[in-house]
Amino acid sequence: MSDKNTISLVNIPLGKPIPDISHSVSVSIPDWNQCWQYMEQNEDIWKHITAGYPRFYVNPILKKLMDEMIEKHSINDNESCYIYPTMEIALDCKEFILSHYDQNEINNPVIRIINDNEIYCVFHPLEIEVTAKQYWAKTGQAISSRQAECFMNGVTKDNSSSSNVKDILRDRIAEIYGHSTTNNDVYLYPTGMASVYNSFKIIQKLRDGIPVCFGFPFVDTLRILRDFREDESNEYVIFLGLGDEDSLINLENELINGLKISCLYCEFPSNPLLKSPNLRKIKELGDKYNFIIVVDDTIGNPFNIDVLEYCDLVISSLTKLFSGGADVMGGMIILNPKSKKYFEFKHEIDLSYQDVLFIEDAKVLERNSRDFEQRNEIINKNTETIVKFLQGCELISDIYYPSISESVDNYDFFKKSNGGYGGLFSIVFKDKNNAIKFYNNIKYAKGPSLGTNFTLMCPFVMLAHFNELDKVEKKWGVKKDLIRISIGMEDINELLNEFNRVLKTL
Repeated sequence: MSDKNTISLVNIPLGKPIPDISHSVSVSIPDWNQCWQYMEQNEDIWKHITAGYPRFYVNPILKKLMDEMIEKHSINDNESCYIYPTMEIALDCKEFILSHYDQNEINNPVIRIINDNEIYCVFHPLEIEVTAKQYWAKTGQAISSRQAECFMNGVTKDNSSSSNVKDILRDRIAEIYGHSTTNNDVYLYPTGMASVYNSFKIIQKLRDGIPVCFGFPFVDTLRILRDFREDESNEYVIFLGLGDEDSLINLENELINGLKISCLYCEFPSNPLLKSPNLRKIKELGDKYNFIIVVDDTIGNPFNIDVLEYCDLVISSLTKLFSGGADVMGGMIILNPKSKKYFEFKHEIDLSYQDVLFIEDAKVLERNSRDFEQRNEIINKNTETIVKFLQGCELISDIYYPSISESVDNYDFFKKSNGGYGGLFSIVFKDKNNAIKFYNNIKYAKGPSLGTNFTLMCPFVMLAHFNELDKVEKKWGVKKDLIRISIGMEDINELLNEFNRVLKTL
């Protein structure tokens, strides 16, 4: 492992990339009030912002290319565009935008697709920017900052000499998951959300019925299931946000009474409450009622847990600990070859799959993931030690971590013999003022994302649910002052000393 993996990132100024590179996946927001003002789009904060999570913030390199395409191809001053890697994705974007309008109206917005040397610019009027950006942000299928950089440098084709890099990635993933999977069961995507989006598109071709989101998930997973339905007669999703045994009992009763569902998505464990669903019962229901089970194991990761045999497919964000470097995006789907639904799903995905993970991003993912197992072991140990330390702090009311969750038995059933409980946990202080002081005073990196080789934290509920803070707390028990912490590979004594130092100031 390289030395850069073990260096702490500390005291990073507002708005700077985390890490300080052109393809970073996070941005420093080191003060609680700055986070609030960031979400309010406060100009005094945003004038300092130079980076962000790539699905929410247009990377400056990509922004430069977008501006060049607008300058080159726009037909008036009222157009903007987003850029996609294939015509098929561009057409999908166009279809999504136009689905928001009555097709019989003569004043519908004009959506133009321009092919510029095999990148596809979807032009739209500025007044529908919110809708156009929704597709760009939620589906995660736009070109990456590396692809934009290469394009502007005159490199418009993948380097064929590097084509085996993706085979290495697929082989590595299949080997980690086991269960007779091969690299032909692994499908790479440019982001984790692209794997969510594309899996759901395929499911809608295979199954009628309503999708179920089980447990309180990362917000965009729920939005995909809710906002990207192709069946307009059923424009909703069953959201069982508590993800507990009562929710499963209620779901089973509805199924007995004739409810038809197409699929069930769940995280194992969930983000940010680290709950582990009863996947054994879910599989029993899936087999009986023939719905497709999709498990997102990004937080648990396949070196810690083995869930593949209890679902039909696993989706994961390779951006997180698989990479660890916070310098590249990626996602994947892996099929369970022992699933009764394997052949129908594989047939459908093979018909539509496009490998649009840019080769330069694949190279970074391959390089970063070589020591995935070793990094995971260090982070597991560090996190368990920090969680045990924080359990003794009387200022903290709640700690969310798989090993101390009410759902620990569900997690332990799937935990590998040499696995751990992961690098992510969340805390809630009894007094909000202490949460603010803790966040403001701790020296570690503060911004969005998780699964980094360095410690990274944020007031996650504020950032992800800013417009529904009271709702998610009252209805789903997700407290609005929660701080989510992703522990890194720093020396454990350094971590303990820093957490102890800050807690003593409260």
